[in-house]
Amino acid sequence: MVGELLSQTLEDLGYGDLSVYGTQEQTLQFNLPLSSTWSVDSEAWLDLHFNHSVLLNRNRSTLSILINSIPISSIALTPENAEDGYEEVLIPLRYLEIGNNTITLQANMSYTNNVTDMENYCTDNTYPRAWLTVQASSAVRFPDVSQQTPLNISNFPFGFANPYSFEGFAYALPESAGISEFTTLKDLAFTFGKAMLGNPTDIQLVYAGDDLAAYDAFNNVILLGEVQALVTPGLNDRLPLPFDSDTGQLESTDAIMQVDSSGNQKAYLE
Repeated sequence: MVGELLSQTLEDLGYGDLSVYGTQEQTLQFNLPLSSTWSVDSEAWLDLHFNHSVLLNRNRSTLSILINSIPISSIALTPENAEDGYEEVLIPLRYLEIGNNTITLQANMSYTNNVTDMENYCTDNTYPRAWLTVQASSAVRFPDVSQQTPLNISNFPFGFANPYSFEGFAYALPESAGISEFTTLKDLAFTFGKAMLGNPTDIQLVYAGDDLAAYDAFNNVILLGEVQALVTPGLNDRLPLPFDSDTGQLESTDAIMQVDSSGNQKAYLE
């Protein structure tokens, strides 16, 4: 998980060297999935490696960095950092959240002080003169601290598995699964697909039965179906909240209590 790693390069996140061309605002975006955040007053860092056209006007060319649409820093693009630019950018932890985070780089480049030339920013002559490349070796460094914020169900599916592949997740269906179970499976698969932004995942499908060893290979198993068809006595003993075999309802335990809320809905306190 990202929360357990101290550094992630853009290459680790699946990106190569990326370039933008042309004057006016040009944008690059990177997705940073997090499985945890931190509850301490600390910070992360973006180690940004870049290079750009030496023809840029140092007084009119900048690179701005945003985290989840919040500006955190701006860098002047000058001849001094044209060939081998490096900048350490502080990221306040309060701007990061569990789930997908977006790193946005906005380049505003100009190569002239001439007003007429600036008005012709979309011409073909502009592109070979104004360009910026962000290198895949750029990295996000995380704090080496253990104080992480508690997870809750709103963080699903992030926080419960590796946010890059969701390895260790499995769906469990009864052998008698019908249209209702497969419709729910489709909806959950859509949730994971959205979280992964279309990237491949490593989520397995198993059929529930009396053999509990089928679940041992996974960190998280999502049970889909009627309680009576899914939950065997052996599996019921493993659950944080067991089901009543007669009613199919969850039972309170000493560790997790049931609370009746408004609207005839039930809540649970751990």
